[in-house]
Parts: sequence; structure tokens; C-alpha cells
Amino acid sequence: MAVEHTYTGPGTYYVKLTVKDSENNESEQTKKVVVLPATAPLPFIRRSMAVALAPQTVQFDGADSVPPAENAITSWEWDYGDGETGSETVDTGGVRVPINYPVGPQGPTGPAGADSTVTGPTGPQGPTGWTGADGSASETGATGYTGPAGDAGEPGSEGETGPTGYTGPGGTGDTGPTGYTGADSTVTGPTGATGYTGESGGAGDTGPTGYTGYTGASGEGGGAAFPIGSVFIAVVSTNPATLLGYGTWSAFGAGRVLVGIDAGDADFDTAEETGGAKTVDLAHTHALDHAHSVVANNLRTGGGVTVGATAFSGASDSKLSATQSVVQPYIVCYFWKRES
Repeated sequence: MAVEHTYTGPGTYYVKLTVKDSENNESEQTKKVVVLPATAPLPFIRRSMAVALAPQTVQFDGADSVPPAENAITSWEWDYGDGETGSETVDTGGVRVPINYPVGPQGPTGPAGADSTVTGPTGPQGPTGWTGADGSASETGATGYTGPAGDAGEPGSEGETGPTGYTGPGGTGDTGPTGYTGADSTVTGPTGATGYTGESGGAGDTGPTGYTGYTGASGEGGGAAFPIGSVFIAVVSTNPATLLGYGTWSAFGAGRVLVGIDAGDADFDTAEETGGAKTVDLAHTHALDHAHSVVANNLRTGGGVTVGATAFSGASDSKLSATQSVVQPYIVCYFWKRES
């Protein structure tokens, strides 16, 4: 997908692209476009590297800049961006160091030449060899007369076999020439600019590991690890039915600590019996007056000070009124009781 826009006058233009997705999220990017007047040369910078570690010498070359019409470029003025500058002219152009640019990707291979379809002429047929003459057969001996008990005459000998004739040199026709192979492409494609690598996103926090549920034994009730009436303690609020995969559970012992059963103590001899309090009021009043003896060099009594006194006796009421906390050090957990 591409769009076109024609700039009718020279200037520096900033093109902004805003992209939205199906959830109405959006982001934007701005690129600078410099349009030069038709009468100005078109600058083109080559650099030996785009990213380097300091200190680093980078080579620059502006020789590929294009002059307008029939003009020629006479000078190159450089601003290196760090406060330093440089310049070249056609007379000092020889000082520019050629840049060993990276080789671009190999261009496509040219089409292969077609194989030759011309068939070479067939060679002439060699002459046929002569066939040797057959050997002449020897004469057959004459048949003897048939006597009364005469012997048969002997057969004549067989004639010799004549020699085999020579085979003519039948030649094979010449092979036609091989077609020309097309030349490989020598055009090297341009090297694309290296894109910026985005920062790696941070790894998200790992959530806490859940408890591994116990597998209940088969049979009535199920869940041998926690039979009915058991108490399950955890620091997560998930119902044990979800954690363990069995049973019906209810919250248990809200705001209370657990105490072992004691058959010899009436306060602790029954399961699920409750008692106790977080605070106690220690306020009380002495029913009878009593005397305090104080030894001091300077003793304040009422509004005056008795200097040099060594003792004081008198009656007073003593009262203590304060609510005291009796909570032991604790840690809060979730208690669940299995009901079924």
C-alpha cells in the first residue's frame, strides 16, 4: 500500500503518519522530507558506518551528489554535527578517501541460454563388407553295387568352410555444436538501510505459585488427606474445594486462635468451644484506707513542702482504671472447615 503526494515548491516538510487499530489504539511517526529547487544540486552522503563505539573515525563521501542540468559541482561543505566542519573542492577532491562500502545482495541470475536445437548432419553410410564365397563341397563317393552281402562304400569327406567376409566401417555422424550459455547478471542490488532495534520489553512479574491440591481416596466422602471435620489452613482466600478438588468447606474461626482440647479443663474440654477476649479492664478501688510511708529529704504534702522531713503517713484511696490488651503475638491465616 502506498500513497503519493506532489510537492510543488521547495522547502522542508515534516510528514506525520498516525496509525489506529481495531481497539482504537493509535501511535504516530514523523519523517522529514527536503524538497530542493530544480536549480540546486542534490546532495548525497555516503558513510563508512552508521553506528560505532567512541572513539571512532568515520569516512564520508559526497561524490554521488547530482548537479542540476549541465552544471558541475565545485565544492562540498561538511558539518560533522559535533561542532567541527570540513570542506572540499574539485581541486582538493583527491584527498577524499574511497569508502569500502559493504557489498549489497547478489542481483538475480540472468536467464540461461537455450540449448541448441540444430542436429548435426548424419555421416555417410560405410560400404557393406564382402561376403566370403562358400567352400565347394567335395564329391560324394560312388555307391557300390549291391552285392549279395556287399559292404557299404565309405562317404566322401566334407569340404572346408570359406572365410567370413569383412564388415564395412559404418561411421557415426558428427554431433551438432552446443548452444551458448547466457551470461550471469553483474548488477549488484543496493544495500538497504539497517533498521533500529527496539528496546526489549521487561519481563512481567511472576505470580505466586498456587497450592497443589491433594487427591482424595476413592470411596464415600473422598479426600482422605482432609476428612470431614478437618480444618485447612492457608494464606490465600481460595476455597479448598477449588485447591483440593473435593469437599464442601466453610470459613472457620474468624478472629480466633486455635487451642488444643483439654479434657481436664472445663474451658477447653469441648471441640469448637469459644471464650476469651482481646482486652480486659483492670479498674478497681481499694475498699479500706491504708497508709503509705515515704522517706524523703523534701516532701510535698498538699500545697506545701516540708523540708528535712524523713517520713509521711496518711490515708488515701488508690484506684487503677485502664483497658489493657491481652492479645498474644499473632499471624493472620484463612481457616476452613470441611462440612461434607
